[in-house]
Amino acid sequence: GGTTFPIFYRRMYAQGVILTPNHWLDKVYREGDKLIAVLRNEYTDVQEERVVDQVVVENGIRPNESLYWQLKERSLNHGQTDIDALYASQPQPVLSQPLGAGKFALFRIGDGVSMHNIHGAIYDALRL
Repeated sequence: GGTTFPIFYRRMYAQGVILTPNHWLDKVYREGDKLIAVLRNEYTDVQEERVVDQVVVENGIRPNESLYWQLKERSLNHGQTDIDALYASQPQPVLSQPLGAGKFALFRIGDGVSMHNIHGAIYDALRL
């Protein structure tokens, strides 16, 4: 976000970079020697075409799930989330069991499921 990388944004804006948040890139095509980006606003679904020099897309990362799979069978809950408790905003039942001395609960959240920004990962963990 803007508060995280102010130097990065200053440099980009100084170079004339146009940022377009809240839009999906539907397609890119050539028209003669021009590159046309078709953008769609994710809130209004309104499309716009923009002549661009270059398209840079941040698609996140692949989830890092290997640690989850390594620990799953050793955990008290076998890595499972009690969905009913989650939807009822109740604590996970496994958390009422004594932990420590090699005993632990394991939940597949955050970057173990899909790429997240830091705010999404924190929110994901708070639900449990």
